[in-house]
Amino acid sequence: DLRAFLVTSVPKSAGTVKCCVRRQRSSLQKLGQGGETYSLYLEGDDGDRFMLSACKRTSGLLHKTSAFAITMRPGEFAREQGGFLGELRATSRSADEFQLFDDGYSHEEIEKGNLKLPSSPGAYVNPRVRQEIGAVAYAPAEADLGTPASDGPRQMQVVLAQPGDGRGATTARRTSGATPLLDKMRAGVLTSTEVMLTNRVPRWNARLQAYVLNFNGRVTQASVKNFQLVESDDTAEKIRLQFGRTSKDSFTMDFTYPLSPLQAFAITLTSFESK
Repeated sequence: DLRAFLVTSVPKSAGTVKCCVRRQRSSLQKLGQGGETYSLYLEGDDGDRFMLSACKRTSGLLHKTSAFAITMRPGEFAREQGGFLGELRATSRSADEFQLFDDGYSHEEIEKGNLKLPSSPGAYVNPRVRQEIGAVAYAPAEADLGTPASDGPRQMQVVLAQPGDGRGATTARRTSGATPLLDKMRAGVLTSTEVMLTNRVPRWNARLQAYVLNFNGRVTQASVKNFQLVESDDTAEKIRLQFGRTSKDSFTMDFTYPLSPLQAFAITLTSFESK
């Protein structure tokens, strides 16, 4: 079941899953109306295999903040199409905070009966309140003595609600009135099924006059978008997700347990949006 694989944490036995992300720019991007697409591919000896794609929503009355529709089928970004898996959107309080929702419906859609059910043959119908399955927050770089604060790495905080099989079969399922994950993180009340990740702090290289991280050859170009995430309480700093640029519109994305492909991909998308 491809859908279940994409929305469920990869098993620990899978090790590191190596992927690449390709960006396709749109003429609408120059007008500030979004439209660019990002596609995730699983790397393999016999070639790259498509996994997920995301399209930035155009600006307008319904989408005043940044939002991405994420699909498991190329081009099927509309909810009524069978490939829709979820939505990533900036919060209303900050352009540097993001929430990832599954393929459920908002309270407003359900209350108004405005349910755009998939119409394609064999499409998965999921008429329930959407669940928050991840959240990301960025903060400005902290100034360190002897280093330029303005060029410093951004701080990232990520919270994951471990997903089930995409059909609500999970002990970590959050109720419709659940407190947002970022609010729970800041209040120190995350549950045992919610995981917090933070970015691995780059080190200042005086010779290069830059902050550096060791990506073991997987990242070849410097960029503020490059990052590595570790569990917040892991003193060994085992990398759970790393992302970085290899060319103007190509990037690598490697992840491991407890992330799902959907969660890992969504986190990388926030890197393009956060200033």
